[in-house]
Amino acid sequence: LGGDAPKQPKKRDDGWRCLVPVPDDAPPPPEAHPTLGRPSGRWFYASATGRLLGLANRFDAVDGSKQFRPATLWERERDHRREWRWEAWPAPRPLYGLDRLAERPKAAVVVCEGEKATVAAGRLLPDFVVMTSPNGSKSASKADWSPLSGRRVTIWPDADAPGAAYAEEVA
Repeated sequence: LGGDAPKQPKKRDDGWRCLVPVPDDAPPPPEAHPTLGRPSGRWFYASATGRLLGLANRFDAVDGSKQFRPATLWERERDHRREWRWEAWPAPRPLYGLDRLAERPKAAVVVCEGEKATVAAGRLLPDFVVMTSPNGSKSASKADWSPLSGRRVTIWPDADAPGAAYAEEVA
């Protein structure tokens, strides 16, 4: 998903397909989840040309727990009905930061674990393109890492067991 066209069709057996990139005439993404409310964090995934691919949303509960829900646009083949759904892209999933990667073709890359860490690391490391894969430490294998081919890449995961597993899966 380095450009605007997906590498393979994102159609499911139920007649719905994920629209990647999101068409210009699409309805706006939902502002709130039906049960989790408004997200405390929201990250827009963009293609290499800056087109919207979908969003990652973080929800913080009063008990201190957190939940993540992607939002992707889907279309039903038979009648072209479109709706945003609180579900991940089918694999291969786009990387967060494809637009920044395209803007800096010679820059080295740092891969972090999660969008929040990616934004923070991007502020600390302005000479690098900082990126991540969607859906956390257990989904790295579902991401399309091909846009990083030929790039110098450093993997900078969280300092815990899931982070170590993520780094190994990314590598």
